[in-house]
Amino acid sequence: MQNLSASYGGVSLDNSNSEIYPSQDAKFVRFAARRSPVHSTKGIVSCTQPLAARAGVRILEQGGNAADAAVATAAALNMTEPSSTGIGGDMFCLFYNGKTRKTHAMNGSGRSPGKWAMEQIKQDLGIPADQEGLMPFTKVQAVTVPGAAAGWVDTVERFGNGKLGLKEILQPAIDLGEEGFPVSELSGFFWQSGEKLIKGASPNFAEMLKTDKSAKQGCRAPRPGELFSNPQLAKTFRSLAEHGKKGFYEGRIADAIVKVVDDLGGRLDHDDLRHHAEVGSEDVESISLKYDGQGIPEPVELWEHPPNGQGLVALITLGLFRELERAGKIPQFKPKDHNQPE
Repeated sequence: MQNLSASYGGVSLDNSNSEIYPSQDAKFVRFAARRSPVHSTKGIVSCTQPLAARAGVRILEQGGNAADAAVATAAALNMTEPSSTGIGGDMFCLFYNGKTRKTHAMNGSGRSPGKWAMEQIKQDLGIPADQEGLMPFTKVQAVTVPGAAAGWVDTVERFGNGKLGLKEILQPAIDLGEEGFPVSELSGFFWQSGEKLIKGASPNFAEMLKTDKSAKQGCRAPRPGELFSNPQLAKTFRSLAEHGKKGFYEGRIADAIVKVVDDLGGRLDHDDLRHHAEVGSEDVESISLKYDGQGIPEPVELWEHPPNGQGLVALITLGLFRELERAGKIPQFKPKDHNQPE
């Protein structure tokens, strides 16, 4: 960043970007991040993993729009940061159309198996019918139909600009899986933290781990900086890219999902997978809150995906903050209050 000088001995800072870092308090470090801001004329992708962000940027450079780039980034995150997201899970989409100025929401959560009622789940878990119990996250009863695969397809079809197909959009993630990638520090940490859970999840656990004959069960989580490849996940992406939803919810992949769930005592079947693919992701109404506190000149409207997404929590929190200020319980904060307890 230009025009920034710092002397940490006497905490002397000078920054001409006063609108970004407005405090004049010498004790307040106005350069609050270790990285400079990112500026671009072609679009910006933000996520927790640089290689995944690069996948999204690659799609923007090829002519795709934000929806296309988001799917590419999600797939690349599945490859590089599998502890955070994956094609076997769910997805939510919040999309702003710049032409119509409308914010769209789409719920890509997977549906529950059709043969599972609450009474049946309790019976499978050994919970008496007249008692309440917590759903154990590591049991197959917690598994729903994978919603992300259909959600990715629906996102591209409903919100993409049509310039790129699913093959091009998933190619960056496929390349990472086939050619390999260096594991980042935080990804490596969480990968190792979940190693025991991965090994107990299914007979296919080795696909998510690195071969090591000296390790327990012959494999272990990759460490930061090590190269890791996942050709089987890349193969799954190729099937989805070439055949759309049918490539995931029918055929080889569907057979594998049903078999693993069945072997573990679950009840998800081929009809559940086909039904989810046919019905697709659910279009829902986005929710918002207008915030006009803290002396801002114009109200700011914050949009979120409705429940079962968790964005409602952000709106509730902001609404509480607004009402506390209106009731005189909290003041208008000054720049020098930034990062202070109040």
